Amino acid sequence: MQAKRNHRQQATAKTQLRTTITPTRTAMNKNADYDARAQLYGFIRPSQLKDLLEQKQSTMLLDVRTDQEIEESGRFECGDHAWVHQPCTLNDTKELEDKSAEFFPNKQTPIVVYCKSGRRASKAKEALELRGYSQVYNAGGYGDLI
Repeated sequence: MQAKRNHRQQATAKTQLRTTITPTRTAMNKNADYDARAQLYGFIRPSQLKDLLEQKQSTMLLDVRTDQEIEESGRFECGDHAWVHQPCTLNDTKELEDKSAEFFPNKQTPIVVYCKSGRRASKAKEALELRGYSQVYNAGGYGDLI
């Protein structure tokens, strides 16, 4: 009887240990994923983004996700910053390019671009910079912002 109780206690202890370790591994994987994407797609550092959003009321938010993605997860709203939605794909930023002057008349206005992972935002950032916008920042994915 005593041996069964010790065995159950050891099994419970192992389960508790695994439960304690698992979130740490998940957090490490998430951070590693973010760091890899940030380096690959050129994300603005979180501290810089925070300062930009706190100090410049003229900063605009550009969401390049699809309507469905926005319906599923919501939209990023931050203070009084204007929010613009123009879906882009990795191969097509033409509509954004065509409407950029309408959306962003001042090419000096800070623009924070985001999508689901940062990849499409990188393409949108590149397209805006080619059109002469000088303060375009890739904030990564929606999940990175919330």
